[in-house]
Amino acid sequence: MAETFFGPWQITIGQVNSHFLQSFTIVGSEDTDGRYHLAFGDRTEIIAQGEAWTIQIEWFPFAADANYQPSDVRRTTKFVLGQGLVVQLDADANAPDSPNPTYDNLTLICTSLDSEINPFPTITPYDFTIHGR
Repeated sequence: MAETFFGPWQITIGQVNSHFLQSFTIVGSEDTDGRYHLAFGDRTEIIAQGEAWTIQIEWFPFAADANYQPSDVRRTTKFVLGQGLVVQLDADANAPDSPNPTYDNLTLICTSLDSEINPFPTITPYDFTIHGR
């Protein structure tokens, strides 16, 4: 299933498993639409932006007459000080809802570049030092 994003994001490759042909497809962005094929060890960085756009991770089965299939994807979101809003997409080379997913075939790290979501970090005005110890 495609994951939806809004605004500008930086997409980097966390890891690619060497046993499967992997790709991801971006649709609805301003200028980065298309399929991006990945191989073991690739280090791709893409800036995607648009009002609303999607990214879908796919894998290629070993069958000779097969086509790329949507991967089962686990989406986790966190806020990292100094980086901002980070979404990690971990993909399993199986159909969505397959039993026993491992989510270790492809990892995409998506970092928001929206300054309204990721304000510049400031120095804390508070001193938490305990004196006299």
